[in-house]
Amino acid sequence: MKKNLLALAVLAASSGVMASDTMIENPRAGVYADTEWATAHGGPRNDDYIAAIKELPRYYEQSAEVLEGAAVLLGPTRGPNGHFYATTGMDKGHSNMTAFDGEGNIIWQTTPWQTASDFDPGGVIAAPAVDKNGGIYISDANQMWAFTPEGDVKWVTELPEPTVGHSEVFDELNLGVKPNSITNPFFTMPVNGDESTAHVGGITIYGDVLIFDRETGELVAGPVNMPGEFTTKLLTPAPGAMSEPFAADGWGEVIWTYFHGGVESANVPAVNPGTGMIYATGTSSKVPGDGAIHGFTFDPETKKIDFVYEAQMGPGSGSSPAISSDYQYIYASDEDAVLYKYPTSDDKEPVWTSNVAGRPASASLGGPGDDKIYVYDERYIYAVDPETGKETWSIDMHDFADQLLPEKVGSTPNLCEYNAFHNGIVVSTDNELVITGVLGYKVGLEGCPEASMSSDTDEGSDLLQTTQIQGVWTVDPDTGEILRDGQMIPAEDTNEAFTVPTTDGYLLMDRGVLNSGVNRAFYPMTEGLFAEGNKPILPQGGVEILQGADDIKITAAISGRVMFDESFAKEDSTLRLEGKSSNGKLELKGDAEGQRDVSYKVNIKSNKNGRDVGGDIEIKKDKKTIHKIQISQARFNDRSVEGFGVDKKTGKKVNFYVADWRSSGEKGDK
Repeated sequence: MKKNLLALAVLAASSGVMASDTMIENPRAGVYADTEWATAHGGPRNDDYIAAIKELPRYYEQSAEVLEGAAVLLGPTRGPNGHFYATTGMDKGHSNMTAFDGEGNIIWQTTPWQTASDFDPGGVIAAPAVDKNGGIYISDANQMWAFTPEGDVKWVTELPEPTVGHSEVFDELNLGVKPNSITNPFFTMPVNGDESTAHVGGITIYGDVLIFDRETGELVAGPVNMPGEFTTKLLTPAPGAMSEPFAADGWGEVIWTYFHGGVESANVPAVNPGTGMIYATGTSSKVPGDGAIHGFTFDPETKKIDFVYEAQMGPGSGSSPAISSDYQYIYASDEDAVLYKYPTSDDKEPVWTSNVAGRPASASLGGPGDDKIYVYDERYIYAVDPETGKETWSIDMHDFADQLLPEKVGSTPNLCEYNAFHNGIVVSTDNELVITGVLGYKVGLEGCPEASMSSDTDEGSDLLQTTQIQGVWTVDPDTGEILRDGQMIPAEDTNEAFTVPTTDGYLLMDRGVLNSGVNRAFYPMTEGLFAEGNKPILPQGGVEILQGADDIKITAAISGRVMFDESFAKEDSTLRLEGKSSNGKLELKGDAEGQRDVSYKVNIKSNKNGRDVGGDIEIKKDKKTIHKIQISQARFNDRSVEGFGVDKKTGKKVNFYVADWRSSGEKGDK
């Protein structure tokens, strides 16, 4: 059935929806919870930006795991009470919505799924949205839910039948309930600052816009179907991806279909805090087969939804839209990975289009004063200039693979290419970016085709892909330089969506069981190709929680044999990296008490901005000197010093590394 396009009209800034005076300073506008991650892309603009984090911890260690055994695809989001919320797609007898704290303690869970009235696996494709009062809003396959911070059901409202009818392609899956999930909830902006006029809404997988009263759950507007025509297509997952027991039988196919463009609405709507316009990518009503950025308004007085904006793109819709920090522009990509920049008030012509990335993906934005756009493809991460659409810098994930994987491409007849790419969303803070990637190989069971030995070729598509390492890095947004001396934060399972840092030092990684699930499917064929310590990652699922450490770390080794490797809490030692003095010198000095009555005294100095390093490291046991390492050669890094020296007690060469892992950023304190 052909859908009628509502008359196009540009939403004027004089709309009844008014922006707060502090919108630019507070990205969590309107009734969105003012936390690090209140909704799927952080906040209303889908910017993936956390303003409250000024500096990340220097060092992370795993502190907890939660929901192991379940694929977690989006989130978790966080409420004002500090609790995190995540959805899963588990089978009957399991809960599919969980609240937990930073220590991995489960606070509450929904009633285990048994009947159509329970919270079912349909919520797995969305992240809960949290409002300022701590209310949690999420859809499952057939109902819209609201929970209190304590886990009580505030209200639950049945979702209406799709205006286009349920697609028969899901019938063969025996899902237990017909999927009609809202892909990700959003909040409308308050009118004239009156938060009671802010509603919760969403777009279903069939493209129906629904608006609910936040307090009562009443469906006050909709369903109104998005312009354009679309035919739902059931897509077959990669072997092992999001499969049982990590997702309920059949729901892996639904998840894969959702994430790979088989449904009309699969992205997160963006809300303009300045005008209240809501934007979502979908199908063009003007050019069959093409995509578009649609914009619609909601009037809380008349309860009317109006589609008034349609910016054209190429084939399909490949990303969620993101709105610039000044609210003037919107970014989205099509299925050909062309990135578009449009004015939020004019849908006629793009400001520019960019072909920088080779893969459609949601763009992340820097904060006010940066506003670079961050995108990625099967190998590179790119920073895009917001004025020109040109590449500013790029990061080659194959460089990480070459540095960190113990077996190099070509070192055996089966290791044909690196398989290294960014596998989540770039998250930006005030001074750093958080990127996440998998490192592995493309392998040939019978050897490598000649053409595939070049990592720049597209040949060898029949090669199996494996993942050996999942890592997180921090990046300087201005230069693309890897921070923290290039160190990787390791993870135990693959992350397919978000890695979320918090103001209290946590780092949360959802585990979607996509790349690791594929590893599991082919493990019997591939594990014998790799040496011990370099096997493919096997899936665990759940959420991995890492805790930032405020520590000093000191390590030394002789010919690979570790002499000592200890960490010291900041308050337990005086070991500090001193800032530059007026003459440009650097110092790393102080004392620390280790284990087993061992103490350390460090006195390392540079003469010329990190060069011409000298000094010594003295190690005592029971107050008797057992090692005294005289520095031979070393260099200062960000907040560390590494090099080698000679142990005056043994005459042997010693490699050493001393780092100040403080998160606070102050230097020279005692």
